[in-house]
Amino acid sequence: MQVRELDSGDVESILELRRQGLLESPQAFGSSLEEEDSLSPELRRSKCIAYGEDFILGAFDEQGCLVGMAGFRREKRQKSNHLASIWGMYVSPEFRCRGVGKQLLTMLINRARSTHGVEQIMLDVVKEMVPARRLYLGHGFEIDGLFREALREGNRYYDVEHMTLFLNRKPEA
Repeated sequence: MQVRELDSGDVESILELRRQGLLESPQAFGSSLEEEDSLSPELRRSKCIAYGEDFILGAFDEQGCLVGMAGFRREKRQKSNHLASIWGMYVSPEFRCRGVGKQLLTMLINRARSTHGVEQIMLDVVKEMVPARRLYLGHGFEIDGLFREALREGNRYYDVEHMTLFLNRKPEA
């Protein structure tokens, strides 16, 4: 498994994997497939290209196919640029439970630690996504908020937990 930063040459693979995620696990994303499909091709492609300190990591299988991804976005405003967030984390079902998510998250956190001034990484996760929650908690993220019925798909509601990893905080013994 190779994990590396994605670039403009990976846009089509990113769009394909994101589409797979929206179809396979629609409850895991804040946007819907219909919303994504309604965007112009140019706007969809531009969302797949990171600028400045932002980046997207991708995991590739032995055949060179993108099978997992995670995005990192740093806040741009002066008063909140110590904050960053993870977005769009997804691993294809056939590659889950093989350490792909762990590799992506570990590399993302390590890179965030080396980004001057970043002190916190935040993310939102659907409470029912137990393996994802376990992954984040195992990397030191703390639950610091619950948004009840934050997402709705059809007639079904999903609670979303807000999690934060404090990069400068020492783990408690």
